Amino acid sequence: MLLPRDWNPDCAALPLAALCMGVIRLAHAITINMPEQSITAAVEDDVLFPARYSCNGTPTIQWTFLSPRERRGVAVWKPGAFSNVSAEYEHRLLTHANGSITLLRVRLADSGYYVVSVSESSGSSKEAAIVLTVTEHNAMELERL
Repeated sequence: MLLPRDWNPDCAALPLAALCMGVIRLAHAITINMPEQSITAAVEDDVLFPARYSCNGTPTIQWTFLSPRERRGVAVWKPGAFSNVSAEYEHRLLTHANGSITLLRVRLADSGYYVVSVSESSGSSKEAAIVLTVTEHNAMELERL
């Protein structure tokens, strides 16, 4: 193999290192830990939807509500940068830097699937879901009846 006279083997290590770092960065995928798959709450309860994510950089987090009747955005935010809560949930929703949300004073109509999507500027994303069932009475009230 013939190499140019001005070829420097030390310079070859730099692109190789950059390539390896890129591969390592790509191998570290987004993860979402959702310890609960379903939550049951009574009307007017406050509900924490627990979620924790890990990824490279600062992601965009989006929560969406799904039911047999409709699909609607709940909130979109970038931790430390911006938060956009939809009008339907304004004054009833708290966003948390770890990806969780707290829905205040739940209603029967809040029953359904809540999907969290974590996406990076590179275009990669991951989703996880939790089911909320809202009842008219809590378990302690039902025991007294």
